[in-house]
Amino acid sequence: MELKNTIELMLSDNYEDRLKAEYMQLKIRIEKLSTYLDVHKVKPTDERYTQLYAMKLYLDCLEKRLYVINKNNELKESYEYISMIMDTVADKLQKAPQFNK
Repeated sequence: MELKNTIELMLSDNYEDRLKAEYMQLKIRIEKLSTYLDVHKVKPTDERYTQLYAMKLYLDCLEKRLYVINKNNELKESYEYISMIMDTVADKLQKAPQFNK
């Protein structure tokens, strides 16, 4: 994946899409910086290692946010499904002969 592949998500009106794009972009940048540090044999005391560490911490934060959003969406879908079932059951009960007397 390349940064240019995240443009559509980044321009979305949906904050979840933009968050996913931000996550993907950061992941790409981490991979590129890690590769650069390895290829150029940069010393571990270089400030770019501090940058890499901070980027990984931020990536972890984004992962946790995406996890929570996903779980909340699953819960919301579950609640909507249960609500639909309850409405259907209530409707059937209302139409049942013993409730119409």
